[in-house]
Amino acid sequence: MDTNIYVIRHGETDSNIRSACLGRKDVPLNDTGRKQASELAARLSPITFSRIYTSPLVRTVSTAAPLGGMTVDERLIERDYGSWDDMTFDEIKRAAPEEFIRWQENLMLTAPPGGESSFAVWRRVSEFLQELLKSGVGGNIAIVTHLGTARHIIAYLLGLMLEQSWLFTLENGRYAKITVSEDKAVLSALNL
Repeated sequence: MDTNIYVIRHGETDSNIRSACLGRKDVPLNDTGRKQASELAARLSPITFSRIYTSPLVRTVSTAAPLGGMTVDERLIERDYGSWDDMTFDEIKRAAPEEFIRWQENLMLTAPPGGESSFAVWRRVSEFLQELLKSGVGGNIAIVTHLGTARHIIAYLLGLMLEQSWLFTLENGRYAKITVSEDKAVLSALNL
């Protein structure tokens, strides 16, 4: 039986407007983000979800709430940016120029100070997805999460390498749909 996985990015926050590296800082949706969550729920209303999973942060929980009952899973949280959380690239460059260069030279394995690497995110997301797919839930599953985590989820399901997760983006309040069967996964929608 096929499983349709809807990977949903939370609605907009003020930090997103600033293009900040927003990780574990628990910021709420702004007015636009609340509107996006409502519009998203309306677009998805014809779909019956067998499960809805969300990151524990308020911006994802608020986005998921209009969809119905949800299960919070810590593994869906955004990357931990440590002391750089909620800072823009320019702010990080000014505050820690040498560390920023090292991070940019190896984004996959280098963690921000006190944070986690992309590989660490990939590992926990992979664990979540393996459990989900082995559970045999099937049907339509919603995963409400963050940009970095969403990229890793999509790349993992499509059999891409970690480095390839940077080849696409998911806008605030939008989703990707991936149909997973026994022998393949197909991306049938992105940024709807």
